[in-house]
Amino acid sequence: MLMDEVSGGPVFLPRRRAVVLVVLGALFRVATRRVQARGGAPIPHSAGPQRTVFVFAGVEVATALLVARVIPPAWSVPHLVLEVVAVGVYVGLGFAWRTTPHELREDVLLIRTAVLGDLAVPLSAVAAVRVENRTSPGFGTRHVDDGTIACSVTSHTNVTITLDRPREFTFRKGEKREITQIRFNADEPADAVQEISKVLAHPR
Repeated sequence: MLMDEVSGGPVFLPRRRAVVLVVLGALFRVATRRVQARGGAPIPHSAGPQRTVFVFAGVEVATALLVARVIPPAWSVPHLVLEVVAVGVYVGLGFAWRTTPHELREDVLLIRTAVLGDLAVPLSAVAAVRVENRTSPGFGTRHVDDGTIACSVTSHTNVTITLDRPREFTFRKGEKREITQIRFNADEPADAVQEISKVLAHPR
């Protein structure tokens, strides 16, 4: 049970499936109009990266059509396969972010990245949350500076969580640090802060 895992503080949750399976799962969820939020309120994120990869997919299609006119016929099938895979990865990655929102439960905030691992934060360990636009170099779950970690798809974060006290956090490779703040990204940071604050004000 997730709450048992995070009882002592924030916990990194590694990706449990290969990236290709994550991408294929996202395409399936889009086809069936499903969003992967189980038992919690979804908080959408990564709208900017989604738009970027969809643009890349469009450029890839246009480029493929031009290249197809000049390559030898013998290369047509391999080229087609390569382009289908490339476009599928771009589109699938964008849909993975879209269909895997952050998830606000009664006792846990699940900060998700779809392919880079997730971060589970027990709400009992949260003292405050606020909107704060920052550049947090890197992506995934990483150390930013003394006492601060970030979990996001890109370096842009716009929500900061302050913990009730320093909490020990174990990174993916086993490194341990005490943290007091967590940064992440939400498409509508003010709405995300409002929803999280409501749950904090009425703990169950």
